[in-house]
Amino acid sequence: MSKDVTDLRARLRDADPAAGTAEYSPAMQRDMIARALATGQGLAAPTGGDRVSAGALAPVTGGAVLPRRVRIGLVGGGLALVAVGLGAVLVVPGDRAVPGDVTAQGGPVAVEMELLAAGVSEPLPADRYLFTQTRQLMIGGTAGLGVLGRRWETETHQRWQGDTCNDRERTEADPVRFFSDADEESLRQEVSAEDLKRVTNGWSQDSRGEDLRALDDVPCSKVGDFDHPNPKYAATYPSDAEGFLAKATRDSAHVRGEVSVAEAVLQLLALPYLTAEQRSAALHAFGEAAGEWTAHGSTTVAGIEGIVVRRDLGPIEEERVIGGQAPGVLRTTLRITDPGRAAEFDPRFDGLAEGTVVREEALQRVAVVPDLDTLP
Repeated sequence: MSKDVTDLRARLRDADPAAGTAEYSPAMQRDMIARALATGQGLAAPTGGDRVSAGALAPVTGGAVLPRRVRIGLVGGGLALVAVGLGAVLVVPGDRAVPGDVTAQGGPVAVEMELLAAGVSEPLPADRYLFTQTRQLMIGGTAGLGVLGRRWETETHQRWQGDTCNDRERTEADPVRFFSDADEESLRQEVSAEDLKRVTNGWSQDSRGEDLRALDDVPCSKVGDFDHPNPKYAATYPSDAEGFLAKATRDSAHVRGEVSVAEAVLQLLALPYLTAEQRSAALHAFGEAAGEWTAHGSTTVAGIEGIVVRRDLGPIEEERVIGGQAPGVLRTTLRITDPGRAAEFDPRFDGLAEGTVVREEALQRVAVVPDLDTLP
């Protein structure tokens, strides 16, 4: 697969020098190569000053030219794809993903990971920290004999991740939004007045160093483990897909009932200490272990391009956006697809409409910073 993709990418560059530049986006190349691999046919680039949208690309034979559908130009400093007869698509880096910004259906997961692996990031420098800010939305409440205190919870997490021995994490929770007065009253009966005030008014917590971790949980001078990874533990992973997948499978075996092998690989992609070779191997490993995950094109989250993958969890669909740099997973979304059975998945989802996002965690900002007090 790797040789096929490399050869196709080289042929694409030979056919059109714009390939690999801003005028020929990675999404276009992914779609073009994936379709060619899937059918075994050749590919050719459009002629003249025209380029082809990801949705319009198709493999061709006999040196035929791809159909002319899209002209690309720089509009106000941003890259714009203006489709003829197909509407317009505007590609703009931003601090969050725009709903509905996913491109056309992608190729097989392994092919998408192959292409994503070509642009992975280098590891975090030893004297720096990876800063990430994520926004999390979820449904809270207890689900015993009946659902009590059902509410929307929103939290912002800021993390400064370095060697794990001197890291920092700050969490700020917004005031909750109860589904009903009855839900608020039920929580009032279950918790203390102080805890109720904390939930209804919002709260924040800032921890660093030893306050953030227990010394016996996150080893500093020793090699960590899958549950408590550190730079020394990350260094034990091979730089080839087969070896990476084998080690991830072994190391995560104790959580197999809760985490699949593919999910274990995604957790490891969050580590900023992986070398470019290791990160590339991890992406290939996910492609090999994807199983029930299917690819659905590309999108951008916090200005980073990622591949959209989804899986069917019965009445719920899970979607993740995977990027080629830490934190690896750029966005995770759970949405209801079968309202009639949603309560079987979680009683707190009872009565919610189709398409309701019941949980989402999305990257808002990411940067490398010099210390624990720097905000990008």
